[in-house]
Amino acid sequence: MHAFHSRLRAAPKRAILLAAIIAYVRPFTQSRSGIHKKATSALSGNPRSILSEQEHLLHKKLVALRHEVLAHSSYDRKSTSRVSGRVSSVSRGFIVRSRPFDLLAERIDIKLFCTICEKMINYCTDKLFELNHRLESTNS
Repeated sequence: MHAFHSRLRAAPKRAILLAAIIAYVRPFTQSRSGIHKKATSALSGNPRSILSEQEHLLHKKLVALRHEVLAHSSYDRKSTSRVSGRVSSVSRGFIVRSRPFDLLAERIDIKLFCTICEKMINYCTDKLFELNHRLESTNS
């Protein structure tokens, strides 16, 4: 994400931000546990108790963007409709009108996003050590 502030063109910035949002939100979404039923369906822990109010608002915005626009296409965010009428008197084609979505227009605070990521990494690291300690004491 630190490369985001460089003099990159808009397309690479969109790609970096898209990948970062999908990677960040993934642990907060329900998923199948896999063939061997060993995967955790979602990250335990309430982001509201880990993040500040401002950070939590951005967290909710990132989750909504991932669900409504990036991973799934919400009609409200990216509406598409057929324009009535014909392209020409001899053509059988049609015209479609759509509202393109630009992730960069969402004005995501990148520094705050990085702070949220660092907090969640620290939370997960602490949880891993806690779980490991429990396993060690159970096996002893």
